[in-house]
Amino acid sequence: MKSLWKVLPFTVIIAACGGSNGSSEDIGSSVQYNAIASTQISSDNSDLQPIIATLKDYDIIGLGEPTHGGALANRLRGRILKGLHQEGELELIIFEAGLYDGLAAWQQYLTKQQPLVEAITGPHANYMFMQRHSADIAQIVNYVDEQDQLLEPLALVGYEARLTSDPACLIQPGESRSVMFEELYQYLASKNINLTAMNTIYDIAPVMMCSWYFNTPYEQAQHQELMAALQQLEQALEQQSQQEDIPTYDPASPRDFRQYASFWLQIAKSLQGQALTTLHNEAYEYADARSADNVRWLRDVWFATSKQSAIWGHNIHVLNDPGTVTDVLVAQNPALSAYNVGFIQGSGEVVLMEFDYTLWPDTRYSFNYDANTLNRQLLSAGLPIAFIDLTTENQNLLLFSGNYPIHYHWGGGIHNATANIMNGLVFIPIEEPTTDRY
Repeated sequence: MKSLWKVLPFTVIIAACGGSNGSSEDIGSSVQYNAIASTQISSDNSDLQPIIATLKDYDIIGLGEPTHGGALANRLRGRILKGLHQEGELELIIFEAGLYDGLAAWQQYLTKQQPLVEAITGPHANYMFMQRHSADIAQIVNYVDEQDQLLEPLALVGYEARLTSDPACLIQPGESRSVMFEELYQYLASKNINLTAMNTIYDIAPVMMCSWYFNTPYEQAQHQELMAALQQLEQALEQQSQQEDIPTYDPASPRDFRQYASFWLQIAKSLQGQALTTLHNEAYEYADARSADNVRWLRDVWFATSKQSAIWGHNIHVLNDPGTVTDVLVAQNPALSAYNVGFIQGSGEVVLMEFDYTLWPDTRYSFNYDANTLNRQLLSAGLPIAFIDLTTENQNLLLFSGNYPIHYHWGGGIHNATANIMNGLVFIPIEEPTTDRY
């Protein structure tokens, strides 16, 4: 454990009867928590001091969310990251966004071509639509934009091995390849790397990556052909990367990531993970394993930082479940310390997944949870928006280790022992729907 729990200003006594097994049991346990007074990034860090003290000494911080459509989860994560940057050593925020798009947007920002919030939107990069159009996520993006990258560095990029943006996979009219694949083509040509398998990648990979643009299904025969081609590309790029030297990161003199085999090697590996995820009906563990390697590469190679990094993603990608991004990252890099924060809601309203942000007001969904869930127990106890550290005695409470299932993602994710899947949690009693930034 990197930091000790301090005496907190609020304590609640939760008495509940009846676990998920229907037995009657008075848990009568004290839950120690830190109340969070504000969700606005303009607020100072006074109410976040126990959170900052708990998190600041870890190498990796995972910040989750149960759904991409909640406003408060996004604002609160932004506040926590601001606090860790101002009072800790946070230098790298890595979003659930494509590896290519994250670096393309950061390049646009560093070269002063676009403000960062516009750079993540397009046309050179597309963060996921629930991110790039959100007024709530814009708070942390704009905070990063305002920083002096020489004096107080704080980079914002993407880790995701699933490359689904238009620059990555959309073939525009009159073109033979997407923007990303055209850049790969140009790189290979500049290094005289001639692979017969490349046409297979250019033809099949976009179908696998962005099926909504194609009428052709991605099936087993295509998968085998694509994987063989990607493995050939990986081998060639591995050899090429051993011959190159990547200059030290300097925000005043940005390097073009497209000019390095090391970057394209990560893309080749990412596409293999994405292909397996696609073939196996969105089994995330394949892509998450490659995403974990992308986090390693961003930290160790591209930014070469030993300072704190924060991984921003859905709960299913950043908690302690086997096969998540953070789980694989720490398993493969055991010297790293990590603390993963799950975000859960008691009730409220969110926006469902919708590409067209003008329809967000029409796709709001109200929800509640059953009485025997952790979500409902905390709501019924009257907790405010609060941070609960589960590395303290809280982890031994029946509420977090026994018979009270937690709803932590909207894909049906239920777990009976909260302390097993997250190191801490932020509880939001009443979630609000995200809104667009326009």
